[in-house]
Amino acid sequence: MIETIVFHGSGGLLWYYMGIAEYIQKNYIIDSIKFCSVSGGCLPGVFLSSGLDIQQIWKDCFLPWMKQTNSISSENTILPTFTQDSTSILLKYLDTSIIDKDSVLKNINDKLSIRLTKISLFNTQPIYIEKWDSIEDVLDCVSASCWIPGLFGKLTKTYKGSEYMDGGFPNSIQENNPNWLHIKISSFQNISKDMKTFLYLSSLSQINNHTVAQELYDLGYKDSSQNPHFFDYLIKK
Repeated sequence: MIETIVFHGSGGLLWYYMGIAEYIQKNYIIDSIKFCSVSGGCLPGVFLSSGLDIQQIWKDCFLPWMKQTNSISSENTILPTFTQDSTSILLKYLDTSIIDKDSVLKNINDKLSIRLTKISLFNTQPIYIEKWDSIEDVLDCVSASCWIPGLFGKLTKTYKGSEYMDGGFPNSIQENNPNWLHIKISSFQNISKDMKTFLYLSSLSQINNHTVAQELYDLGYKDSSQNPHFFDYLIKK
């Protein structure tokens, strides 16, 4: 029996995971499932744990957010996706769409953990965050887990007084629990390690392209629906 679904890193292919998340939400009973996410896998974990309708949130919040993010000044950043200005825009759309924020936050706090890499003077340490004060706090935590040094601004992301970077560095979430279902970009795609690294990095340039995002989303849903055996240990609706 699966207890936890894990979403691993993805580079700029993170929208592929959102299509997988919609497939899971539509086809399986996940009321008792917990979620653990890192880096590009954070957003599907957030919204599966929230109980919100992923397809609706995608159309009402994510696509408009991407279109508007393209107009943000990229001064001092290469990509504005996880900057404060960008996440503020997403938060605005979510505020409009989410009716009962307290209930949604409770769901997230009950079911989600996010992995970050904490930076100190001489070392790095994996940290798992499991409680948040608001939806804004959740998005700030997601930004910290996704933070690629220099790409989204400064070298590290300040979160609650400490410095963090991509939660998948130097290693991702371990695969040593048989009751955890690990979802990766390569779960349905036959991608070599070298090609995966290339795709993760090269796709970042298109991360705010809503057309590419929709294609990735649709592909994630399609790949999931064509590989139902991957989800055999989840309970079907």
